[in-house]
Amino acid sequence: MTKTFVTIAAVAMLSTAAFADDFGNTNLTVAVEGTDYGMELSANETHRSFEVHTTNQPLAQYAIGMTDNDSQRDWSISATPRLSYDAYSVANGISLYIEPKIGVNWGDSHDETQLELSPTIGASYAMSQMTPYAELMGQNTSVAGDILDIEAGSRTATVGTVVPLNDAVDFDISMVQTMDSDWNNSQRELSAKFSIKF
Repeated sequence: MTKTFVTIAAVAMLSTAAFADDFGNTNLTVAVEGTDYGMELSANETHRSFEVHTTNQPLAQYAIGMTDNDSQRDWSISATPRLSYDAYSVANGISLYIEPKIGVNWGDSHDETQLELSPTIGASYAMSQMTPYAELMGQNTSVAGDILDIEAGSRTATVGTVVPLNDAVDFDISMVQTMDSDWNNSQRELSAKFSIKF
């Protein structure tokens, strides 16, 4: 019952204008996850995106995605290995991980096909009722006309928690701070995600 109340309160906060004023954007994602593949539908005030990805692959997870904002449509494919270390010497339940995403982007907002290298480092702490986590991601992309000329792009810091509502549904709420390549603040976003397992 407590988990349901927390979820209802979080969704209510997302929908109130006064709360949304503190953030540049709010994002809602619904994901369906199976043993071999999953899909996500995500939307905020300006963009909608759809992704199909693998799950539980031994070397990396693979994804193809589409982002649309009514005037431009972009596509991406990516591979994301995950390297994790359970830091039991610090405290039970703490996990440290690295996700070095490698992808290719193309579409209306790109002059040329773009190579993306976006590593994420993070830590999570598995508790009995929830799993809080923190992540730092750096997006690095190639410049137009030279796919091998990689330049630093945006930086993203995320703090959130995953609350399992039952055996089949997880609720993930997070605050995402997006910065430019010099780590200057540009936008803050509140994000909520429901993951349904089948």
